[in-house]
Amino acid sequence: MLVCVLGDIRAGTDGRPVLISNERQQRILAALVIAGPAGLGVEQLVTRVWDEADEPPDAVRALRTYVNRLRNAISGNGSELVATRPGGYSVATGPEDIDSAVFERKVTEASRELDPYVALDLYDEALGLWSGAAYGDLAYLDWVRPEAVRLDELRLSAEESRLRIRLDADRHADVAADAERLILENPYREPLTAIRATALSRSGRQVEALAELEQHRVRLRDDLGVDPSPELQDLEVKILNHDPE
Repeated sequence: MLVCVLGDIRAGTDGRPVLISNERQQRILAALVIAGPAGLGVEQLVTRVWDEADEPPDAVRALRTYVNRLRNAISGNGSELVATRPGGYSVATGPEDIDSAVFERKVTEASRELDPYVALDLYDEALGLWSGAAYGDLAYLDWVRPEAVRLDELRLSAEESRLRIRLDADRHADVAADAERLILENPYREPLTAIRATALSRSGRQVEALAELEQHRVRLRDDLGVDPSPELQDLEVKILNHDPE
């Protein structure tokens, strides 16, 4: 059984997860994945499957119906997606069958790996698990948002670490292009600006590197009323001085 929450919520057997289109079933699976092995009690799960305004009169019975439908739609080959436990439910899969857990494990391994090429492969594998924003269309929910934001932040940090390894491997042009794409999505992220400016400078494109830093400075001042960090200002001086670092 495989459960995917790094994008639209999916689940399935034989490595072929399918999209779960019913929002109630999506909420059940998301809530149980976030809860972890301990699972959730029935009443706790009810508060996550329905908002207070639309909770049905017999929510517990309705919840059991949705759980059974989810099991019937996804379970197969002797595998079960949702397990019943005293007073509630839990996700029946282990950490290796949940893409977010696999992602975190691979990122941790990559951050500890001394061989940069092995680390790069691990980052590639970890980032390849993503197909969109964490928890898809449910990311706006109050009980989902903290976990979705945490995973998205880990993803961005992994992207930055991956870019730094490639930068040290002299893949400057590719790094500059990939950093630009990420900056469009995260315009205030200073490490990305630093990586792109460094990549441009090492490619012999000092003017573009300085323009990137100036653009970032203007964006911060106009939008947030702050100045770039001392680290970014120091990088600008180094580029101006053609510092070999």
